[in-house]
Amino acid sequence: WTAANDLAREGRWVWNDDDKQVLTSYWHHGEPNNYGNEDCAVLHNGKLYDFPCSHHLGYICE
Repeated sequence: WTAANDLAREGRWVWNDDDKQVLTSYWHHGEPNNYGNEDCAVLHNGKLYDFPCSHHLGYICE
């Protein structure tokens, strides 16, 4: 998991720790796509993908 999410407003992706908008260059091509109400972001191969927040995954603390 990362600290990026759009929980407060759909489509407005921000970093949880400082509320700054997530740059589009961080996303994998075609993401975020909100397939199935995906409001949290995961990091895979150096790019972000949107993903359901309810899934249990590992995370990195700052």
